[in-house]
Amino acid sequence: MVLIGCAQGGVQCSPIATMPVAFRNQASCLEARAEMVAASTGLGYAQVTAECRQQGKTLRAAAAKASPTA
Repeated sequence: MVLIGCAQGGVQCSPIATMPVAFRNQASCLEARAEMVAASTGLGYAQVTAECRQQGKTLRAAAAKASPTA
C-alpha cells in the first residue's frame, strides 16, 4: 500500500510512503485503506489517500496514477 499526499483540491500529489504491510489479497488491502488513511492525518497534506499496489511497484508509478479519492 502506498500513501499519497495531495495539496488542497487534490492537485500536486506525491507519494509519502510505502507501508511495510503485506496483504493476503487485493480485497484485504482495499478493506484496510480507510484505516491507514485515517491514521495518517497530521502529515502536513490537505488530503492523504492510499493505493493498493503489487509488491515491487515503484512509488513513481503510484504518483503518476494518484487520485484524490481513498
